[in-house]
Amino acid sequence: MQKFPPFLKRLDRFRNDNRGQDLIEWTASLAVFLMLCGAIAMYFWVWWNQTAAAGAVHDGTYLTAIRGGSAAEGAARSKYMLNAAVGQFANEYKIQFVTDPRKSVRGDVKTNKTFVLPFIGALPYTIRAHSFQRLERFYGGPVGKRGADFWWW
Repeated sequence: MQKFPPFLKRLDRFRNDNRGQDLIEWTASLAVFLMLCGAIAMYFWVWWNQTAAAGAVHDGTYLTAIRGGSAAEGAARSKYMLNAAVGQFANEYKIQFVTDPRKSVRGDVKTNKTFVLPFIGALPYTIRAHSFQRLERFYGGPVGKRGADFWWW
């Protein structure tokens, strides 16, 4: 009978003791902080891939249209730029360049991938970039006066 009241005193002291509370709060907030850091890193990766794809397709289209290259050279330049920016992930991209008979070039770079994250599920990861440029030194208007090749003569 005498052992019971000291047990109640110890139990009451344990219930009112705040030591260790900060460890519980830190552990609970660590999970939220790590998820937030992961979301920021994922957003940065998507932003970087979108920026790299847009720069690569623009440079490849510029090479094809303005610098007199072929569609294959433009695609190779875009692939090279993507490899420099995102490494082996560039193999996931589909690169397509089309030289239009209307004296223009269109370049497309895209990827459709799905990441599976634990506890969250499948997240779509879509990057698309397009560029369209006219061929340089092209004017489709009428022949000008005095037999010149350009309309302003």
